[in-house]
Amino acid sequence: MSKRTRPSNHHDELRDVIDAPQKTAADYNIKHIRNDIWDFFYRKRSHRPQKTTGISKTEIVQTLPFLQRYVHEIVDAGRGLLVMYTLVSFALALIPAFSIHFSGELLNMVKMVIEKREVDKEKLIYIVGVQAICPVATNLCNSFTSRYEPVLRRRINKNFDEHLLQARLRLDLPTYEDPVVQARLEACSDRLGAMGWNVFNDILEWFSRILSFTSQVSVVAKLLHDQQSGFLAILSIVCHISAFLLRPGYPRWNSDWVVFSDNSDIEKINGLRKCAVATDYRKEVIAGNLQEYIQNEHRQARESLGDAPALVQDAQWETRFAEASNLGFLGGLLERIPEVYLAVRAIHTPTLFATSFASLKILQENATSLARKSSKILTGSRSILTHIRTIRDFYEIINIPNQIVDGTEAYPVDHDKDLGTSVEFKDVCFRYPGAKEDCLRKVSFKIKPGQICVIVGANGEGKSTIIKLINRLYDCTEGQILLDGKDIRSFKLADLRKSMSVLYQDYRHLPVSIGKNIGMGDPDNADNEMKIHEAASLGGASDFIKKLPSGFQTVMENRLNMSVGGRKGESLYEDLVQLGLVKAPAKGGLSGGQLQRLALSRTFMRSRDEITLCLYDEPSAALDPQAEYDLFQRLRLLKGQKTMVFSSHRFGHLTKHADVILYVKGGTVCEAGTHAELLAKGELYAQLYNVQAQAFQE
Repeated sequence: MSKRTRPSNHHDELRDVIDAPQKTAADYNIKHIRNDIWDFFYRKRSHRPQKTTGISKTEIVQTLPFLQRYVHEIVDAGRGLLVMYTLVSFALALIPAFSIHFSGELLNMVKMVIEKREVDKEKLIYIVGVQAICPVATNLCNSFTSRYEPVLRRRINKNFDEHLLQARLRLDLPTYEDPVVQARLEACSDRLGAMGWNVFNDILEWFSRILSFTSQVSVVAKLLHDQQSGFLAILSIVCHISAFLLRPGYPRWNSDWVVFSDNSDIEKINGLRKCAVATDYRKEVIAGNLQEYIQNEHRQARESLGDAPALVQDAQWETRFAEASNLGFLGGLLERIPEVYLAVRAIHTPTLFATSFASLKILQENATSLARKSSKILTGSRSILTHIRTIRDFYEIINIPNQIVDGTEAYPVDHDKDLGTSVEFKDVCFRYPGAKEDCLRKVSFKIKPGQICVIVGANGEGKSTIIKLINRLYDCTEGQILLDGKDIRSFKLADLRKSMSVLYQDYRHLPVSIGKNIGMGDPDNADNEMKIHEAASLGGASDFIKKLPSGFQTVMENRLNMSVGGRKGESLYEDLVQLGLVKAPAKGGLSGGQLQRLALSRTFMRSRDEITLCLYDEPSAALDPQAEYDLFQRLRLLKGQKTMVFSSHRFGHLTKHADVILYVKGGTVCEAGTHAELLAKGELYAQLYNVQAQAFQE
């Protein structure tokens, strides 16, 4: 059985606050709904409906194979509960037609009573009994769907959410950045949640409306008579329209709202999802081989929640009916006014009872129910066609080929890992996707195992691009890159990246805790606290982390467990903070230097026995001089054991001890040599070095 996460003590305190009289909250017109581990606050506002667009029907034929696969996965996820839910939905669609049919039978019996003065008692009891059963059956069916719809929706969404997460994680950087691919990924999720349940439910409702409409039309057509009563018709239409307007609405669709949960698994799930979805974290996920780790951690967090809603969209959806209009019961009374009028009229004119009653029934069913359903069928058809395209896009993105083709050979090849990796560029050219010009032109150099190489030059000259090519975030457009004498494209990507430790200039901290940020530098030991603390110490981050209120549990991003929506949602959020109903966002932030130390700490998570190549892109750009010196002292200890490649526009500690310095300008290597050799030449490197050295000379 799935486990149900027990709410934290904060939730108990929150419940006490909410249950107590809150005059201030009432003054703010804020309402609250509790849904499992979520708290939903909202404030009504005016609503303007949005227009929807459809697609061409010709696309349906191309999507049939995907529809078949979709149906198979829906059935596999929902199983028996899905079958029962579908049958109950169709039963709900047919009940109105049954009710109309037996109403017609009752009319025929009334007519027979008037004409023959005879009553078939058994048939009358049967008809009345069936008429009484119809509302009971409707109530039972509605109770079933209301109870099991959230469970079924979570099961289906969980399955498709895993598919979409995996589809995103498997894409390499150039493929993921492709605007066409991004558009298809976004098409697989709408604003109300995962595509799995939304698509299924919309299709089921559409077919249910068609079934209900056609069944009612056939019955009404059979019972329709020419007799009409003018006043009765007007009274029936007015009463039914009024009853329709008084029915319960959906206040949260036209509200400003704040949804939050302080369950730790919610923060974890949303943080991991963001790692997979957001383009900002793509390099870190790919370079760190984090795809499988994120997938497994996400799955475990979802399972730990059991049937509790894991996503904000789920929590919103399940609370949509909680605030129903108190005037809804008046609708039922208004619908009965024409019948009361008819009964009074029948007392005075018994002979007109049958025809008047027939007219009433036809007007009731035809003027409101059929018109409303036909309108929904027409408007819903556009949504169905859009969903069909979504299904096609969903399964197509799973099979989108990556631009970076995986190799077949294991890495590293048989050699002494303690000596590091040799790296060689042969006439390498590279152009970023969509760019008009190459950013690297005929770049050639060689780094021997265990050497320290420093790539220097001004900003924008191609230093960072060389790092990305060595890590195979991109492939060169011309030329060849060799690792240990073999083409880099021949090696398996997972093996290649496992043997490298990488820090990018435009690094991104993942939206998880600080401890997880560091630990995910080595997915195999991401939860090893001892290694995390050791890596933090080596990266120079340990001291300031311990001073944070939550230490290593400090989450790097706010609102992972919260969603704010509506035109004035932020104002509502501020009111809730002021009332003490939600926690205030964490104040302050880490400095640039502290953030860079965290990024460096992540690179120290990998075991030294696994790493053969270290790549650092501007590793000390935000560090103070002492921190920079300490870092390079630690890294220099690895000289001769690991090959290290640095890019930098600052000269100093590294360049003096480098085995190879590459001066890059205009996308090509203009000079190569040691610090002493390049100074002796007196050319570009020496000129730039002297410019920086002058600041320290009298």
